[in-house]
Amino acid sequence: MLFVSCDGFSLAGLARFHAWTKRRHPEATLVKAHPFRFHPRQIGGLIRAAGFRIDTDTATELSAVAELAGRATLVRVLAC
Repeated sequence: MLFVSCDGFSLAGLARFHAWTKRRHPEATLVKAHPFRFHPRQIGGLIRAAGFRIDTDTATELSAVAELAGRATLVRVLAC
């Protein structure tokens, strides 16, 4: 059994991080401590690629607007 709880970022948030924050503030703790950022739907894909079967995934509850330009989303996944 695997339980994952992490922040997922909208497409706009990911673009801003990679295009602006990461380049403008490379020494910032935000950039150094959190080098990986994921869209909520990517998280489930990574878990499936590791061989788990997902039972519950809160990323499926997101609206299209939240996926494009929403704030960071807490994604919880329960997998076996």
